[in-house]
Amino acid sequence: MNVRPATLDDLPRLLGWAEEFLSFHPLTSQFPRDLMAVETMLRRLIEGEDAALLMHERGAIGGIIAPMWCSPDVRVANELFWWSESNGLALMKAFEAWASERGAQVVNMVMIVGRRDVSPIYDRAGYMPVELSFVRAA
Repeated sequence: MNVRPATLDDLPRLLGWAEEFLSFHPLTSQFPRDLMAVETMLRRLIEGEDAALLMHERGAIGGIIAPMWCSPDVRVANELFWWSESNGLALMKAFEAWASERGAQVVNMVMIVGRRDVSPIYDRAGYMPVELSFVRAA
């Protein structure tokens, strides 16, 4: 599958995928969904300098590059979401290549707890587990 940067013309398809993704994301059972905010975020990823929204015909991956909190000279590519109906590995590899081209020294990938366990994919790609987040309403 051909991975490419998303364009504003892709927004309807991306928003459809976002609705499906949000339908099972654990946080959306506690917090309201705001598809206008999702669209704003997608636009920023498409148009941003240190942001990426890459896609193929079956999925997308989005992320940003920012300084590491404890070592500001280290640039970290942070995956914000990764949605794919198939061939998600191609998206991950494209995100890693984008990050490397932009000088990121670290790539941070995440996984939704309670869904398909993708940790074996991360293990095979050389990632190590670093944190596990816990969330509750304030």
